[in-house]
Amino acid sequence: MQDFTDLIVQPPDSVRAFEHPGFIMRLILENDAITFEPDFNDYIDIFVNVYAIMIKAVSFVPRVETKLYSKWESKSKPTTLKPIILDEIVEAHKAKIKEVIMKESVAPTEHLKLYDKYDFLITKQAEKDADDFLAENHNYERIIEEIRRYQKLIDEIQYTSRKSIRLGMFEIHCEELIRALVKRADNICGKLIAKMFTDHQEVNTRLCEEFEKIAEKALSTPPNTAELMEMKAYIQKVEAVEMVELGNRLVDSKNCLAFLIECANFSPADIRLNNNVFQWYGRMGEVFDEHRKIIKEKTEQYQDGLKLRCERFVEELESYAKQAEEFYTFGDLQDVQRYLKKAQTLNAKLDLAADKIDQFNAEEEAFGWLPSIYPQRKKIQDGLNPYLRLYETAVEFTTKLRAWTEGPYHKVNPDQVETDVGNYWRGLYKLEKTFHDSPNALAMTKKVRARVEEFKQYIPLIQVICNTGLRPRHWEAMSAVVGFPLQPADDSTVFSFLDMNLEPYLDRFEGISESASKEYSLEKGMEKMTNEWDSMEFVIHPYRESGTFILSAVDEIQMLLDDHIIKTQTMRGSPFIKPYEKQMREWEGKLLLLQEILDEWLKVQATWLYLEPIFSSPDIMSQMPEEGRRFTTVDKTWRDIMKNVIQDKRVLSVVTIERMLERLLKSNELLELILKGLNEYLEKKRLFFPRFFFLSNDELLEILSETKDPTRVQPHLKKCFEGIARVEFTETLDITHMKSSEGEVVELTDIISTAKARGQVEKWLVELERIMIKSIHKVILDAILAYTKNERINWVREWPGQTVLCVSQTFWTKEVQTAIPLGLEALEQYLEKCNRQIDDIVTLVRGKLSKQNRVTLGALVVLDVHARDVLAALVKKNVSDDNNFEWLSQLRYYWQENNLETKMINAGLRYGYEYLGNSPRLVITPLTDRCYR
Repeated sequence: MQDFTDLIVQPPDSVRAFEHPGFIMRLILENDAITFEPDFNDYIDIFVNVYAIMIKAVSFVPRVETKLYSKWESKSKPTTLKPIILDEIVEAHKAKIKEVIMKESVAPTEHLKLYDKYDFLITKQAEKDADDFLAENHNYERIIEEIRRYQKLIDEIQYTSRKSIRLGMFEIHCEELIRALVKRADNICGKLIAKMFTDHQEVNTRLCEEFEKIAEKALSTPPNTAELMEMKAYIQKVEAVEMVELGNRLVDSKNCLAFLIECANFSPADIRLNNNVFQWYGRMGEVFDEHRKIIKEKTEQYQDGLKLRCERFVEELESYAKQAEEFYTFGDLQDVQRYLKKAQTLNAKLDLAADKIDQFNAEEEAFGWLPSIYPQRKKIQDGLNPYLRLYETAVEFTTKLRAWTEGPYHKVNPDQVETDVGNYWRGLYKLEKTFHDSPNALAMTKKVRARVEEFKQYIPLIQVICNTGLRPRHWEAMSAVVGFPLQPADDSTVFSFLDMNLEPYLDRFEGISESASKEYSLEKGMEKMTNEWDSMEFVIHPYRESGTFILSAVDEIQMLLDDHIIKTQTMRGSPFIKPYEKQMREWEGKLLLLQEILDEWLKVQATWLYLEPIFSSPDIMSQMPEEGRRFTTVDKTWRDIMKNVIQDKRVLSVVTIERMLERLLKSNELLELILKGLNEYLEKKRLFFPRFFFLSNDELLEILSETKDPTRVQPHLKKCFEGIARVEFTETLDITHMKSSEGEVVELTDIISTAKARGQVEKWLVELERIMIKSIHKVILDAILAYTKNERINWVREWPGQTVLCVSQTFWTKEVQTAIPLGLEALEQYLEKCNRQIDDIVTLVRGKLSKQNRVTLGALVVLDVHARDVLAALVKKNVSDDNNFEWLSQLRYYWQENNLETKMINAGLRYGYEYLGNSPRLVITPLTDRCYR
């Protein structure tokens, strides 16, 4: 066992101390970590197990004394025959083995750190970075740069890393680790090359497609001049711009190919693609030459064709002119339909001729020629237009005349008839002046105008009998005028009335017709108002979780109602309202009722919305039982009304709800009583606790409606008490401390029990006010006692801010009053003390402090500086002469001139004079009353 131990743990004096047996360890890359194979713990287990095997081996060798004394073997137990080896000896050997292996493990572990620079490969972060890189759009140069980086990394790993190294008793073999790292880097490099290869092939494919597209376009035959010029301009742009760009892209493709040849394998298809892209570029010169030949050939062809078409077009215009001359001979009114058709046909041909001229001019401009002018077309058009208007007017008037006179009379619009007849007459009158050189057309024009004038005399009668406002009573009135019945049938025509010779009665008919028109206008106005209300509905929304609803967005309804009331009242004042007077009064009454209902309704809703959250609280209901009963009545009425409205949302339906207005008026009366009682109730609470006057009604009601939960008062404490932001409650809802908004906490001298108030918040708030003042007095008193026992620099951080200011002013005043009688030297010494205290506080402020301490000390510095200035003034004026009344007067003026009175007030101080006998004496006192707030 010793020999084995010495073999592993070589003694320092051994001649073989430097000939350790070399144990081989391999470095293995497993997932994202490097491990030793076998591990150091495996070596410890194997070496330590050797001792157990040794002991087991010798346990089968009999002890010598058993051979010398045969009796022993028969008498002794078998175990006594084995060699005795103490556990301490074995453990000592094992400890040496463990110690040397752990010592020898340091060097291999340190060697492992050499691979930390490849950590991004080991943890597979490099693969993620490569995937992210490939997901982005990079040019081939950037990809080549990344590939070369990984190739360099592979060479570095392969050729700079030691494949085996002897470190003490261990020989580290790194071949597997190096191969694994190289494989990972090579895989990433392969991904990048594959991406670059794919991008290169795609670029080549697109280049071939673009070259092919250009060649196809350049070698195509343009079917007309427009496409010829378009193709010519396109190829010129391609030669000047796109070929340069394609050449640059081809250079990039060539550079990329030069790199890929070294590290990628190309299939025959890939080689053909690479070959095609360069061949296409070389062929483009021939393509452009062929294109120029096609352009030249087609240009000559289309120019010759254009000249031929222009010559034929001149011949067409001559034929149009001959056709237009025919209209000079037309004069038979019976054939006007045929004339119109021929004129429209010729006019359509002239419109097409204008389009042809535009096409010719466009082609001529493309060829660089001067545009041709064809004045003959415009001359023909101008000559044709008067004939066309004549024929159109004659045909249109004849058609409408038949419809007006022979069609149902009630479909005739008299106003439209008058407008159309006036337009026809004016148009024909102008045409007569145009046809002074065309006797046939002039005669035809005069005939048509005569017919128009003949019909024009019947327009006043047509306006009467075709008035849409005529009712049976109007027809009866007109029948009474003429002395025979005029009541028309449904199939009566205007022509039938024209034969009755009604012109002598036309003046009296016009009065009846005018009245009918006014009455009809009023009737239509009423009908329009009624139709507008048919589509008008209330907007109803659920109200929280109350189970009822409320009105919303009534502005549009209110505007329409106001507008219709004004219109109705205006119409009711019209002298023509008599036939509809009863209906109009009913309609007005309905609108006025709706207005009154809506006003009361909104008034109830506004008050109900205000009171509903209040009286939903059991506490309020118990404290105001009478008002609670009244609100319950109003609430029931409100829910019944809204239930009816939700079933029929039409606005005018509410006037039909039984006793709607009466119930709303009654609800408003009850709500006024409730509001009055509520205000009296709140006034009592405010008189009991006057600080409630700082709260609005809503805030006060929120407090009073939750009497079982005193913590609901917390958000409103700041308004009642200037310095208290909140109070601290125990589990039994007793109040023990008060806290400011800055976080200062002051313990109350007495515990306030909110339970004893029995839900009456104002009682425990009065108690809080009393104990607040008492507690502040106690804190100030404790601070005064502590001031003399502690250093001031520590004392200022241990007490609330207002307490620190109050006590500081008190002691400053006391110490100044003490120093004044002692003379100028005492005042100067105290001034030096004050300056030291200010320096101490400034030093504290510059250090680390809590937010509250920083605020307190900032205010204290200001007060101390003002107090120091006052003290400096006293020293300057030599207060030892304070028995001199004249000196005191001068001191007062000095303070006023130097603004020292304001500084005293800012420092929380005041000064005055007291008289001991006839001698005045300066007195300075602190304004500590403001610190009690």
